[in-house]
Amino acid sequence: MRILSLILLFSSCLSSQNLPSYVSSNSLERWYSFNGNANNASSSAGNGVNTNATLTTDRYGSANSAYSFSNQGYIQTPTLGQISSTSLTMSCWVNPNTNQSGYQGVVSNQQSNSSGFLFQLAGNKPAVTVSSGSGYYNLYNNSVLGSGWTHIVQVIRPDSMELYIDGIKTGSTTLNSYALHNTSALYIGARRFGSNTYEYYSGSIDDVGIWSRALTVQEIQDLYIGCVDTIIQQQPQSNTFFTVPGTAHFTTAHSDSTATYQWQQNNGTGWTNLSDLGIYSGTTTDSLVLTGITSSLNGFGYRCIIDACSMDTTDLAILTVVDNIGVNEVVKGVVISPNPTSGILNIVITSLSEYKVFNVNGQRVAQGNTEGLIDITNLPTGSYQIIITNDDGRSTHTIQKI
Repeated sequence: MRILSLILLFSSCLSSQNLPSYVSSNSLERWYSFNGNANNASSSAGNGVNTNATLTTDRYGSANSAYSFSNQGYIQTPTLGQISSTSLTMSCWVNPNTNQSGYQGVVSNQQSNSSGFLFQLAGNKPAVTVSSGSGYYNLYNNSVLGSGWTHIVQVIRPDSMELYIDGIKTGSTTLNSYALHNTSALYIGARRFGSNTYEYYSGSIDDVGIWSRALTVQEIQDLYIGCVDTIIQQQPQSNTFFTVPGTAHFTTAHSDSTATYQWQQNNGTGWTNLSDLGIYSGTTTDSLVLTGITSSLNGFGYRCIIDACSMDTTDLAILTVVDNIGVNEVVKGVVISPNPTSGILNIVITSLSEYKVFNVNGQRVAQGNTEGLIDITNLPTGSYQIIITNDDGRSTHTIQKI
């Protein structure tokens, strides 16, 4: 029994990772994202069976990420009868075909003369219903939906029902007696009106969600706005790097933990995607590293395409490369001690020298002039390269800060 419970818990965790950041998982019963199929993304149960509906583009223009309904198409999913809550929220995006008359079932578990809930279009006007089987509570909106995507939310509480359109409450009504759930299947794209009679919807539907509680106004607005947690928190910065130690580094950060990254380079002829080959690594992460840079990269541009809830592009960062290697100017015999060091370095030199300290990412973290001492006490522990330059030439040293 414990093994079975662990398997079910693991499956549930895997499914919840597929939810967008703006979708609350609290009491979420169904989430049909329609990304390539009619599966329930919030659980391993509740998958839909498609009849004559076809995949189409969603409101972001992504292919195969919504369903188009016509020719008596619909998606049938298992019953919601197992839910015992007295509150419910239904959310979905609709893009109906225009100039339609009559009733069109969009999301419903209510059959004729049965209990349940229903969202439908009546002559392309949104209408929501909850029923006890013997009586109906209806809530209409008189605005005809035009072309384009519209967000609809139906909230049912023990004493009231509300209709939200594009994040704004457009109406409410008082409830006395009703039943949210029954043994009927849940239909998307149609309402089953009788044994073989349906009220079909014509248009596109996306992101159908059902919660066994009443969502808050903020949660409803988050569903409408969508990308509430998708901002670039850190832009890559233009920087100067040196051929010694030979590493360049650009970093970005994004608020969406599920974001994906693609770094691009522009050598003056246009942007191209980078891959982890040659001197490049981290090209699909938030940190791009170039190992073994040369002066030929001087002036190249870098940016990152971030795919989260929506596509973001970072600012442009310019790489400046300074060639600090010379064949006849490398000085041998310069000694830096102790190594490892806790912060104070002694240098055996014959004249005033300039020093530069670089971290493992090739970034210059300290510089100055010295006559024999360098203090790196304030730097974190780790490996560093120090370049010493004076009238005699240049020497490079790797030291460990402890």
